[in-house]
Amino acid sequence: MNRKRNIFFWVVLIAGIGVLPGAELDGVIRSGEYETEYSFQDEAVKIYLKVEASLISIGIEAPTTGWVGIGFDPVSVMDQADMVIAWVDAGGKAHALDCFSTGLFGPHPPDTELGGTNDLIAFGGKEEGGKTVVEFQRPLKASDSVDKPIDPTKPLKIIWAYSETDRFDDMHSAAGSAEIDLKTGQAIQKQGGRFLFFHIVLMSSAVVFMSTGVGIARFLRKKKWWLKVHRSLGILSAFSTGLGLGSIFLFVENTGGRHLAVLHAWVGLVAVIGAVLVPILGQAFLKLKWKKQELRSVHRWGGRITVSLMGLAALMGLRILGIL
Repeated sequence: MNRKRNIFFWVVLIAGIGVLPGAELDGVIRSGEYETEYSFQDEAVKIYLKVEASLISIGIEAPTTGWVGIGFDPVSVMDQADMVIAWVDAGGKAHALDCFSTGLFGPHPPDTELGGTNDLIAFGGKEEGGKTVVEFQRPLKASDSVDKPIDPTKPLKIIWAYSETDRFDDMHSAAGSAEIDLKTGQAIQKQGGRFLFFHIVLMSSAVVFMSTGVGIARFLRKKKWWLKVHRSLGILSAFSTGLGLGSIFLFVENTGGRHLAVLHAWVGLVAVIGAVLVPILGQAFLKLKWKKQELRSVHRWGGRITVSLMGLAALMGLRILGIL
């Protein structure tokens, strides 16, 4: 008799748990299914969160028919972010990967390729009307070295992105970052992508200005106009590097990263200092009579070294972006 009662008790308990309110991971976001909702990109991207005991349920809606992704607690930009990338294929089947970013701009291979495990408990998704909705559930605690714990009592840094294709390693078409407070439901959106674009344009321009200026001084000194153009290009290079430095500072600030966290940043900083000092040295040896030849030699070699450092920093930047 007691055995029958125990069996009945467990059947009722399991059935009760099954009907408790919670997120249904089917790719359809229903009213009241999640505790909090956050909107980004002029409400085109929506992220839904619900904490249940030791688990967190997350829903993502994006204006794409490709993959969508979210990352937790990046150190800088994407570096060391615990990520989930999901998509719905042409047959309507949902796919989701537990990933980890190994660099500022990726790559972000699945945890299983890095010695970890796939810790997604369940997932689902739906693609309809040019939009993709994916839902998944994962533990709050980290399960291995390539997972990040989520503490509901502390602010959570997130990054999000989506692509136009289902290939999860393809470049995203839109991305953003934010810091959310799971206790209050407030979110501070951080938009730094445009600053990275300005940095690339400004630093590329500075390399062209400085290289051209050095080339004119080396090969076109017989032209009457060489000094005027050489001087103007040096000033333009210094101006561009200054603005480029400011733009990357704002980019890192808006993506929650650490300044001077990579060798590229240090080489770039030295190049910026050189780009500012070289025109000053040029003016000095033209205006001053004291140690004129020494100043001239330092100016020449300073320009050549600065151009070399600019080129090296550019190559490092392209490598970070995944182009090289």
